[in-house]
Amino acid sequence: MTTDTQSLSFLERLLNLNEQLAVHFRRHWLKWVMLLALAFVFQQHFMIGVNISPSLPQRFFLIAKGEAVTKGDYVAFRWHGQGGFYVGQPTFTKKVIGVAGDVVTVKGQEVFINGQLVALAKQQSSTGKPMEVAHAKVLGKGEFFVYAPNPSSLDSRYSVVGYISNDDVIGRAFPIF
Repeated sequence: MTTDTQSLSFLERLLNLNEQLAVHFRRHWLKWVMLLALAFVFQQHFMIGVNISPSLPQRFFLIAKGEAVTKGDYVAFRWHGQGGFYVGQPTFTKKVIGVAGDVVTVKGQEVFINGQLVALAKQQSSTGKPMEVAHAKVLGKGEFFVYAPNPSSLDSRYSVVGYISNDDVIGRAFPIF
């Protein structure tokens, strides 16, 4: 087969594909418009979150934007900066274990909520940087203590994360898998 024959067959295949696509879109244009409209509506109210660390057993979350969170819910929130991450990046997903009125106390590296031990803070990160334990306080309105069960989780037990403000909350997160 010569180069001219190869080029011709490629052009013929390309033209044939172009004709097939034109027929497909003429036949199914309404379905495509509806699919694009649904994607637009989905994006306005939901997003997919990915947990890239082993802090939670789940990796993918459906995030309902603007949905209020309560104790026991997973929450997606914007990072406020520090600790090697940029402001707004990435989206963090953790579990809410402390809400307004809950009392957070700290004894050494142990963190308690309402007198119950919830986490043990490490003294340094996996890269060797010192980690400061969060300060004790009574959580105010619109403040959350967020947590993940992994001992290396970067969560509210550390001052670099601190207590999450309702202003930083993107929405409630639902584990997909």
